[in-house]
Amino acid sequence: MCGIFSYTGKNVLTSHELLSRLQRLEYRGYDSFGYGYVINDRKGKNKTGFETVKKVGKVSDYLTENHRDTELKTAVSHTRWATHGSVTEANTHPHVSYDGTVCLVHNGVIENHGQIKTYLLDKDIPFASDTDTEVISNLLAYTFNQIVNLKQTERMAGLQTCLRQIKGSYAIAFVHTDMPNVIYYAKKGSPLVIGRGESEKYISSDIYTFIDKTDNVMYLSDGDYGYISNDTCVRYNLNDCETQPVNWTVVNATYDQVELGDYQHYMIKEICEQQNVIDNTIRNQNPVELGNIVSKLTTCRRVVFSACGSSHYSSMVGADLLRSQGVLAECVLSSEFKAHEQSLHANDLIICVSQSGETADIIESINISKARGCSVISVVNMPNSTIDRLSDSTLYVNAGPELCVLSTKSFTSQVAMFLSIWSKLSGESLPLDAYENSIFRLVAKSTRNAIRNIAEDIYTKEHVYCLGRGEQHPVALEAALKIKEVSYIHAEGFAGGELKHGSIALIEPGTPCILFVTKQHELELLANGAELKSRGAMIIGVAENNDELFDHYIRVSEFAKSGPMLQIIPIQLLAYNLALLRGLNPDKPRNLAKSVTVK
Repeated sequence: MCGIFSYTGKNVLTSHELLSRLQRLEYRGYDSFGYGYVINDRKGKNKTGFETVKKVGKVSDYLTENHRDTELKTAVSHTRWATHGSVTEANTHPHVSYDGTVCLVHNGVIENHGQIKTYLLDKDIPFASDTDTEVISNLLAYTFNQIVNLKQTERMAGLQTCLRQIKGSYAIAFVHTDMPNVIYYAKKGSPLVIGRGESEKYISSDIYTFIDKTDNVMYLSDGDYGYISNDTCVRYNLNDCETQPVNWTVVNATYDQVELGDYQHYMIKEICEQQNVIDNTIRNQNPVELGNIVSKLTTCRRVVFSACGSSHYSSMVGADLLRSQGVLAECVLSSEFKAHEQSLHANDLIICVSQSGETADIIESINISKARGCSVISVVNMPNSTIDRLSDSTLYVNAGPELCVLSTKSFTSQVAMFLSIWSKLSGESLPLDAYENSIFRLVAKSTRNAIRNIAEDIYTKEHVYCLGRGEQHPVALEAALKIKEVSYIHAEGFAGGELKHGSIALIEPGTPCILFVTKQHELELLANGAELKSRGAMIIGVAENNDELFDHYIRVSEFAKSGPMLQIIPIQLLAYNLALLRGLNPDKPRNLAKSVTVK
């Protein structure tokens, strides 16, 4: 939630390039954006100040306008997903302190901002916004102003004093007028990474803002704070106020992976990239690491999955697959994980599943698990992410960057990973070529055109219901999530057996109902469909074989345990087309952000 990109160096960076790089973070927030940079006092005095540009809306829209391109040597920028305060220019970052000395951007939530604001108001310090962020810039300025003969060491002590007063999560970057070529930073609970270039440095929420300029990266830990200049990087930690080692890592990543190319939107691009799932996730998996994890599954007391959203639904598939092999497994929403803390045992194995590797609730579940002595395995898409670094072992789904806010290829990649684990446990080989051929057909242009025809028949509807049984239950939940996330049509997924326990009361003539049919549960689910049809529902069947019950039929071949991975793909396409037909941007649905880094 929210994205930070900051730059300082000997080389000049134009405001257009700054914003172009900030635009790469729009998946983290796109309510508003802004940047601030150091300027000389216009009256010619030996003072510095800040020029800020703040806009409501998307960076991409602003870049198409004719704006004044400015040369910058030190700047902080931010794209916002609103938490405290509405979407206005006044609430847009960066926030300049009351005395004009601090220009700051922030990702996270300051839980005690009310108390800090009251404290500062009692000092007659004014506020210009409704955000929790402004209390940080004002608290820093006030603290620095209390220090006589302020030097860099004293400034670090002042920053530490402020950070110890703040409760909540934060990734912070700011500039002070006394040190106009230095950017200060701090991190706790929100992602922040430093890049080292040739006589320049970057601070960002994501390496993809600068990876085309440098592959030298330092991943920050919670409690880290310090400063950078074009030739300096200094790091402290709140747990140990002595300077900390500065460890640079060379990362293997390129930005050309996330260019839109010939596609209209990232969502359809990423749906089509699912053709690579089998190669990237199954064939290219580290067999030794996978084997070690399978061994842990067979010796632990039980497995507990911790995940959110689409990753939670893929984890439900994973738990089903493990249970089919006699492994005691359950799924817990990460936001509710703390309620299960007392039931954890040191011999439990916790599997944390996350696309971004930065999900705040999952990070908390890891900390809870470690405190109880549990082993933690992560299934992530982003190497070197916080969840990756905190885990004892990691399996990478290798889906590649996913910039659409909605999860598509990351969901299928996670399911593919769990299929790999199931294969190792069961001793049954996976029909990989058959999987690949089916995915290729499902994302082919002919299938996409057929799905669009179905979308044209239902895009004006107010409700859609999705039904599945067994391993298709989480598919129904994920399908409903995709539809409502991107089209704003109310969609609900539930187990077919629950139909008569209340949900059937919602069915009216013409209500679209999607049935996910597999051979194992075919008779029961078709019986559910008949009950819906008798009450006027429009039945959309996702199955290997057509049935006279279906008003629309989407053919999906069925192989060994393939349903959850293959059957969701046509519904991703359906959701995409529903968004287009309703005039919506599928990449950036309202009120959503890709990486949920606050609880």
